[in-house]
Parts: sequence; C-alpha cells; structure tokens
Amino acid sequence: MAVHASELGLDCRKCTTAERVDHGFARPSPVPNRWEFDGEPLDRCPVSLVSFQSALYLKYFAYYRRGFLVNEGTIALQPAKLLEAFSVIEHEIEAIRKTNEGK
Repeated sequence: MAVHASELGLDCRKCTTAERVDHGFARPSPVPNRWEFDGEPLDRCPVSLVSFQSALYLKYFAYYRRGFLVNEGTIALQPAKLLEAFSVIEHEIEAIRKTNEGK
C-alpha cells in the first residue's frame, strides 16, 4: 500500500484540516468508500496506514533512483533487507504502471 500511496502523490503537508477529516487521516472518513485498495474499500487515508519503516524505505528508494546509496561503497555493501525492500518497491511500481497502461 505504501508504494500505491506514494504513486498517487498523496502528501499530508498539502491537506487542509477539512481535507484531513474528509480523507480519514486520524479517524475513519465520513465519506463512504473514500478510498479503495486492491478492490477493497478503505475508510482511512492510505498514507495514515503506511508504517514508519515503509515510509523510510520509500524515501531511501527515491535517493537510490537518483544514484545515492544508504551506505558508502557499492551495492554489495548495502543491507540485504534494504535491497529486498527496493526489489519489492520496484516490482510494485512496475505493476502499477502496467495496470495504468491497460486503462
């Protein structure tokens, strides 16, 4: 879900207080079926459901795409867990692109 929220361009800093209520950031949205993920309705903003760790991986992935690594050295010196997260993120981004191309 973190990748999908990121690809939607959702940015909490841009939401007004009223939009946060409408979107269901802190509490369920008063708008029925405001959000949907994998065909399932969500009553909360997708961003509010993303863990801190997942948000960090997405942040690091953005740096990685621009040519920066978390640790000094080569890709072989990066944590395996981080590289696995990057692989999952890349796979999800590709799946989203394919879905959007089919629309």
